[in-house]
Amino acid sequence: MAEHVAATRVAAQLGCAGHRTSEQRIAAAIAKARASRAAPLVANGAHALVGAMGITAEFDLQLYTRRLHAQRLQYGSEAYWDEVVGTHAIEQWSNVAAGVVSIFDGLEQRAAPLM
Repeated sequence: MAEHVAATRVAAQLGCAGHRTSEQRIAAAIAKARASRAAPLVANGAHALVGAMGITAEFDLQLYTRRLHAQRLQYGSEAYWDEVVGTHAIEQWSNVAAGVVSIFDGLEQRAAPLM
């Protein structure tokens, strides 16, 4: 549980630490996806730790769990934000791939007279 919380904290700090650039938006999307993914894992671990006591009205864990699940789905779940990040990665990769192909095409054109 501590690893998930620490990873989510770092992602949230990086996601909130910049200006409104495209890199900042992707960092925020990654942070939201990471937090949404960690929420049920941490909640399930906490409930496993305390057992049935975690669902009783007298124990505050049930309140925190409800809030975690509500906030997890607010502004989109991890699936939505994973799609945003994946689309951005594919667009960036296609730009990089086109640059790499043009580099190799240039090398082939230079090497052709030598053969």
